[in-house]
Amino acid sequence: MPMHEVGKVSHYFPKVGVAVVELSAPLRVGNTIKIISESGSFTQEVSSMQVEHADIAEAAAGQSIGLKVNEQVKQGSRVFRLEVEREASMPPVPIGRITHYFPKAGVAVLKLDKPLRVGEMIKVVGHDSTFTQEVDSMQVDHSPIDIAQPGQSIGLKVKEKVHEGNAVYKIEIEAESSNV
Repeated sequence: MPMHEVGKVSHYFPKVGVAVVELSAPLRVGNTIKIISESGSFTQEVSSMQVEHADIAEAAAGQSIGLKVNEQVKQGSRVFRLEVEREASMPPVPIGRITHYFPKAGVAVLKLDKPLRVGEMIKVVGHDSTFTQEVDSMQVDHSPIDIAQPGQSIGLKVKEKVHEGNAVYKIEIEAESSNV
């Protein structure tokens, strides 16, 4: 499995499990990374990245990012992006933020910046969890809708607990091309 170095850890915050990484190459949520230090290595998926405490979906070379890590890391640890063969997909598109969560109903209120349709795939990214799900149904003022527009706040049934401020991304799958 090919690996490409994307940066080095410049600091680690053990209480929150976040490493500050100085990027030398682009990185995005969903990439698989391997972190290597003198004491060992581990592999994980990038579930959350931040710049200045704001969630981001992708970062460019030269940026310093906060990266949620599954294990403790040390300053100087090297970060590599693994080229994992998966279905072709485009970078996640930010579409809005969670503004409220009703735990008993398992429903989130999502303030949209971009349109969203029933049947599309979304990724909810938070500080302590990230998950992907299909949009099964949406509501505005307790009435079902199939398409939501930018500026609307919608009710959305979610499969996991979310928090106010969690970022929501639309996952767009590229159509596979066939060489016939």
